Amino acid sequence: MLKKSLVLFLAAVLSAVSVAQHRFQKHPGEHPLKHPLISVLKSGEFTPEEQSRLKQLAEKDPKAFNQEMRNRLQLIRKKEAQKILELRKHVLEAESREEKDSALNDLRQELRKRAEQRLSFHKRILDETEKNIKAMQHRYDKLRKEYDSRSQNIEQNMEKELDQLLKSEPPKRLIRNANWEPEKE
Repeated sequence: MLKKSLVLFLAAVLSAVSVAQHRFQKHPGEHPLKHPLISVLKSGEFTPEEQSRLKQLAEKDPKAFNQEMRNRLQLIRKKEAQKILELRKHVLEAESREEKDSALNDLRQELRKRAEQRLSFHKRILDETEKNIKAMQHRYDKLRKEYDSRSQNIEQNMEKELDQLLKSEPPKRLIRNANWEPEKE
């Protein structure tokens, strides 16, 4: 079970990587794929207005979105690091036992808050990945079933197609395909 899950996870990752360059091209009849950093917008660090603006930017200019997100994430890391270093300083410079315990408690609370935020974010990513893997598994099962059916019935399907071709009128789709010209679309 673990091996199958790992294989499915790796397949999902490889599939995501293989379509990364086409991620924002809109194809007729297809939903545009979501940029991987969109899930970061739900982290609580962005206002609803910022989320909306950044989602639009991701659709219009993925490179600019990547750069802005990298800058914003680095600023968030910088603020976290500064706050932790400041709390560390208070612990180390505390003169009394009470001051040191209080400062140490503040540092622990900040580290717990940060750890819980990251854990929550990773849980969201895990849930999203699991959902994608299940959808991919469903699509795979459907394609496998269709392939197996076609491969088992190849002779019957060929005879059916031959019968249709030999009727007084050939199939309309065949005529349409034979007369197709790119300028008409």
